[in-house]
Amino acid sequence: MWVQPLGFYAAHILRSHSFLNPHATERQLWYLYHEFGASPRDLTQCVTRPNSYELKLTQKIQHLNPGDLPAIFKDPGSCSVSDFILTMYPSPEGHSKYIVAPASRRVLLLLWDKHFRSRLDEMEYFYDLFQGSVVTYAAAGWIFEFRMHDLLLEKRILRLFPIHCANIGKVNFIYSDYTATEERKDQVELELPELDESCLGDTIPQANCYYYPDSLNFPGIDSLLLIHPPSKATPVLLVFKITRSMSRHYVKAGSLRNIDRLDLPKNVHKYYVAVTPEGIQPNITIPFPQGAEQKEAIDAVFPVFHCPVPGRELFPS
Repeated sequence: MWVQPLGFYAAHILRSHSFLNPHATERQLWYLYHEFGASPRDLTQCVTRPNSYELKLTQKIQHLNPGDLPAIFKDPGSCSVSDFILTMYPSPEGHSKYIVAPASRRVLLLLWDKHFRSRLDEMEYFYDLFQGSVVTYAAAGWIFEFRMHDLLLEKRILRLFPIHCANIGKVNFIYSDYTATEERKDQVELELPELDESCLGDTIPQANCYYYPDSLNFPGIDSLLLIHPPSKATPVLLVFKITRSMSRHYVKAGSLRNIDRLDLPKNVHKYYVAVTPEGIQPNITIPFPQGAEQKEAIDAVFPVFHCPVPGRELFPS
């Protein structure tokens, strides 16, 4: 089994291509490692042929028995496929122990689409497992995100709690002054219809479609949804950030500007919605628009909401 070298994230700075594959570029090495967590052996062999590596990985995942996955993560040596789907880290408890995590977000998404999406028991098992260590905590966040994409595509009532701006300075708006309780009178309820899903281009051509934006043009935004609820006189654009993180979240100014450039209905209301597990309160910072007067800047910033998700909705029994 290959154990991920702790310093490999900086390997591209050290010109790792000179000993891994002299014909590869640093960008090629970084892509294959970042996307798939490829081992040094596979980086050497496949770095100039990433499509062949992805095909081989996909085929191995296709042939996996989903019931075997818990055993593979407990005992990586029990299956040769573990070389492709997981990474081992030294345990803080001692050199004789190790921690097992998915090789990358992309690998976990491939596993999700093939095996987890239709199996709530497997989904919940790995969600709980990955929360048990700071090393694997990010993987629990990936599962939460994938699961929420599926839930937001369902016909459901979305309960949103406004997050008030606790501090308006010359640089940032900081949203953290709120409480999510059943008794709040200012909560917003939106009825989601059945939705289609699509990748986001330069425009949002239709309502009731759940869009996945390009991360390069919309960094920090996980999805967008344009709806016209019966309870609202005007359409609403929901901009979702799905996270388990309790640390401060900085909204990218470029993402907000690019949303304003979309071909949206003129009377649309735009809501920025942080979706978290119940009990996690996001602390959100939105950059102050440069060159704008304070009142204009306040009007330009989206209303910010929190959507807490109870565990019983995440993995219903």
